[in-house]
Amino acid sequence: SGDPVNDPKSNFAFILQAEVSAPVYGGKALMATHVAIKDSYAFVSYNIRGSEYGGGVEIFDVSSVTAPQILSLAAFLKADVNAIDFRDGKIFIVGAMENFEEYEFESPAYFQVLTVNSSMIITGIDTIIDIPSFSANGIKVTSDRIYITSGDNGGLTVFDHDYTRLQETAIFDARSVDVNGDNVFVLSGQPGTINVFDIQTGASVNEFPIGGANTPHSKSEISATNQY
Repeated sequence: SGDPVNDPKSNFAFILQAEVSAPVYGGKALMATHVAIKDSYAFVSYNIRGSEYGGGVEIFDVSSVTAPQILSLAAFLKADVNAIDFRDGKIFIVGAMENFEEYEFESPAYFQVLTVNSSMIITGIDTIIDIPSFSANGIKVTSDRIYITSGDNGGLTVFDHDYTRLQETAIFDARSVDVNGDNVFVLSGQPGTINVFDIQTGASVNEFPIGGANTPHSKSEISATNQY
């Protein structure tokens, strides 16, 4: 009765290509929180499960998908790293820090930029900035903007590449952010909701529930293309 119908909701097959153990810093095992793939490199963020602070960043060469090679790492003994992105020789991370008062921040959530050299070795810190809320959990970097989500009493915070704060929009339990050519999409929880903003004006254009994402203090992710 004709060709079979391809159902994109069910016809997925996942094949494990490679696996790398999470690092151990100071006797504490870390867990991966996010990964960003850029060209032949993978950038991975880590934190410590539960209320204890601690995390890290690792850079892998994944030009051979089945044999990833670690190039660089950075340990954060007093800070969780919850999400990561990379653009133009800089690593962009967000998380929560134990010693936020030492930086005269108002809350533990932070945004930090690390510099790397041509060999993908982490060489320094470009900036570190206070973000509203207990923890920042999502980041997306474009050619002209940096979009950050933070949970509970946070929301969506937008910077330009001079690190000027352009926009703060309150969204309860914001968890993840992505963009396409027209819109910014923020996934929030309790319950799961997609918040849509115009990428040019920042104005809210839509909001619709998707269910799920009801566990407090949890990680969730959203990814957007121009079609999906």
